[in-house]
Amino acid sequence: GVTLPSIQVTNTTVCGLDSVVLICSSNDTGICIHWLFNGQSLGLTDRMMLIETVRRQDSGDYQCEVSNPVSSKRSDPIQLDIISPLPSLLKSLLKQFRLTLLKGRTFFYLSTIYQRQSKSFT
Repeated sequence: GVTLPSIQVTNTTVCGLDSVVLICSSNDTGICIHWLFNGQSLGLTDRMMLIETVRRQDSGDYQCEVSNPVSSKRSDPIQLDIISPLPSLLKSLLKQFRLTLLKGRTFFYLSTIYQRQSKSFT
């Protein structure tokens, strides 16, 4: 018979719009591979599965099934969590905004010191 396959994944928590790669690992040769998502066949038979642009509906359990004419076995499910890209996008925008504010304040502070100094020289 076949041995139990396992799934290797680049990341189980993926930010929406990123990509993710799942690999079905098996020590057996001469086998067929099938991918399942929430128990339903995906119709994919490659050892490697790439989801190029993940969406929220890609969240769920992934399994690979290996089979030969004698037997078949399914891997333990790997749960993929898709998180919204919005919070991280907002965080980076806020960070940039804060930096701009800080730069502006620092510049303002330095220019007022410079003005005071130049006044005291005249």
